[in-house]
Amino acid sequence: MKNLRRLAGVLGLSMLFASGCAAHPGPAPIAEEQPAGSTQTSEPTPEVPAEKKNRDEIVVGIDPLKNGFNPHLVADDTTFVQSLANLVLPSTFNDGRLNDDMLLSAEEVAPAPGVAQTVRYRINEAAQWSDGAPITAADFTYLWTALRDEPAGVDTAGYAKIANVRSESGGKVVYVDFATAEPLWQQLFQHLLPSHLFTIGTDSFEKALATTIPASGGKYMVRNVDRRRGVVELARNDRFWGTQPANVELLTFREVTNTSQAVEMLRTQQMAYLDISPTETSNEALTLMAGAQVHTRSTQRQLQLNFNTAVLGDIHQRQALAGLIDIPQVARLAAGRAAELDIAAATTPEPGFLEQTKAQFGRPIRISADPADDEATTAAHVVAARLREAGFQVEVFATDFTDLTQKRLIGNNVDLSLSWAREPVNPLTAATQTSCARAENPTMPGNLSNYCSFELSERIAQWAAGGEQVDVAKELKDQAVVIPIMKDRRVEALGNGLIGPNQGFSQWPRGAMSGPIDTAAMWKKKVG
Repeated sequence: MKNLRRLAGVLGLSMLFASGCAAHPGPAPIAEEQPAGSTQTSEPTPEVPAEKKNRDEIVVGIDPLKNGFNPHLVADDTTFVQSLANLVLPSTFNDGRLNDDMLLSAEEVAPAPGVAQTVRYRINEAAQWSDGAPITAADFTYLWTALRDEPAGVDTAGYAKIANVRSESGGKVVYVDFATAEPLWQQLFQHLLPSHLFTIGTDSFEKALATTIPASGGKYMVRNVDRRRGVVELARNDRFWGTQPANVELLTFREVTNTSQAVEMLRTQQMAYLDISPTETSNEALTLMAGAQVHTRSTQRQLQLNFNTAVLGDIHQRQALAGLIDIPQVARLAAGRAAELDIAAATTPEPGFLEQTKAQFGRPIRISADPADDEATTAAHVVAARLREAGFQVEVFATDFTDLTQKRLIGNNVDLSLSWAREPVNPLTAATQTSCARAENPTMPGNLSNYCSFELSERIAQWAAGGEQVDVAKELKDQAVVIPIMKDRRVEALGNGLIGPNQGFSQWPRGAMSGPIDTAAMWKKKVG
C-alpha cells in the first residue's frame, strides 16, 4: 500500500485506486527501525559499542527486500540480488574470464554426432557446496532444464539451444551439446544452483530461492535472512577451496529506508558502505558528510511498459495508446522524486488513430503490475489515469511474474504490463526478450510482450556471431512493443569503515547489473 499512498498524495486522484478487478538469527541492529517511508529520525543514532566495532564484520546498506534471491528470474533481478549471487553462487566465467577456482578448463571440442557444437567443462575436484556436496554436472543439468522453458527467466535464450548435458569422471567432466551453435556459450551457466537440494522436493524453480540461498559455492554463504528486520547476513564460506578466500568474516546487509538513516549510520560507522536507490536529497546529504565518497550511476535495468502484441496486434493501435503516456510524469511519480532520474525519451502522439482505437475497444484496457514492486504498481496507476483522461475504460490489477507469464500472457488476459527488465543491449538479452514460441513451449520464455519477428531474431543471431550490432530497444519502441520509462538509478556511498579494491572509489569495479558489492570478498575492515 506504500505505493498507493505515495501516488494519492502526489496526484490527489482517488479515482486511480478504484480500478482493478536461514536458521540462526543474527544480532539485532543498533539503530532504531524506521517506519517505511519515514524521512526523519526522532533521536540521533547512538555510537557503535566497542565490542561491535572490533568484530570482524562489515555492514552494508541496501534497498528494502522485495521478492526472492533467484538471479535467474526477472522478478528477483535487482542490483543487490545479482551482487549477492556473485558472492555466493559459482559461475563458469566471471566478466569473460574463466573461473579458475571452479573450472580447470572450458573449451569447444569436436561436436557429438547429430549436434552443432559441444563444449567441455572440467570441474575442479575440490569444488564443492558449503554443505559438502560436490559441484558436478548435475548442477549444470538442473540449471539448463530449469531455464530452457522458464517463462519469467533472465537471458534464457542460450539454454533453449542445448540438446543435452552429458558427464564423465563422476560428474566432474561436463559435456554440453548444442542443437544449434551458441557463440555466447561463455555467458551461460552463470550462478549455478545446488541441484541436490532442489531436484528432490515440490518447490518450483520460482520458489527455490524465494526465502534464502541454502548452499554456497562461492567465498561467502548466506547465514540468515530476517525479512522483518530487513537483514541478510553472510558468513565466510569455510569450505571454499580457492586460493583467495574472503578477508572479512561477516557481511551484514541492512535495509535503508530513508536518507537520514543512511547518513547517520555512515557517520557513526554502524554502516561502512551503501548501494541504494536515490531519494530527492540523498546525493546532496551524503556528499556533505565528512570523509564520505559518493558515486551515482545508472544500471542496465529499466522500468518499462510492455504491450501484449497477441492482443494488441495492430501497430497503429499500440502507437495511439503509447502516445498518450507522459513518460517523464510516469517516471517522477513512480520513483517518488524529481531528482536523480534517468528518464527515457518521450513517445510521439498518434492522434490520427486515437478515435479508431477507442472504437475498437469494447472492453476495459487491462494493465498489470507486480504487487511487490512499488514503482511498477504506481506507474501502472499513472498510465491508467492518462488512458482514462483520453476516454478509455481501464482495469488495473496485481499479478506476479509467474501468473503473468504462465497464465495471463498465454491466455491473452492482459493488454499492458509495467515491469522492470534488462535493456536489450547485448545479443543474449535481446534474443531472450524477443524469443518466438517453439512447438515444445508456447510461452516464449523471457518474452513479456509476445512479440515475435523471425527477421529480427535472425539479425540478433548474426550480431551474436560477431555481425552488426542491432538496436533492439529502438526497434521495440518504434513498434510500440516495449516503451522504456526510466533506468534504475543507484547512489553508492563509502564511509570510513572499510578498505576496498583501490583508493579511488569511483574506479571500483561495477557490473552492468550489479555493483561494487561484487568485490566484498576483497574488502578489509579499517582499524582505528
